[in-house]
Amino acid sequence: VRIYSAERLTRLADPSITPGVILPQGMRLVLLIWADDEARLYLNGAPVGETRLTPTRIEIPEIYLESENLLTARCWDTDRVESGFMAGLYVEDDAGLRPVLTTADGQGWEVASGTQQGIAAPEIFYSHTQPDIPGAKVMWGPQLFGNVDLQIRFAAADVSRAVRRPPEKAML
Repeated sequence: VRIYSAERLTRLADPSITPGVILPQGMRLVLLIWADDEARLYLNGAPVGETRLTPTRIEIPEIYLESENLLTARCWDTDRVESGFMAGLYVEDDAGLRPVLTTADGQGWEVASGTQQGIAAPEIFYSHTQPDIPGAKVMWGPQLFGNVDLQIRFAAADVSRAVRRPPEKAML
């Protein structure tokens, strides 16, 4: 309750806000993330996970979904060597992953803070090893190092469409 607040818990329980997306039996909403160096992710303002230099898998309860959603990544680089962020939101079952959104060109990610707020988050060249997050590319903000907040909007209808797609890749 301390992390999510009474107001947030009230919103989660309000059927007029939740879209009624019911994932079919055996399907899960999964967020795969990675950052160089660190990132914290929020769905509609609620913290859902974090990572530091390690690919991370987060299962998100479908009750967190609203009709319109905002996924925010607060990222920071601590070593001024190289920086990057990758993410993918998927519907997953035993057959594999069905993408809802990824950090790829044209997906709608934008810079959410600073003087460059509102610009499209660019894909960047990243020379080190990258994790295999299907369909995702490494991105960052307009400056090479430091902090950047990235965000993307998606609808519950996008999740429903992903459920109907064939899986792209089986999880190992």
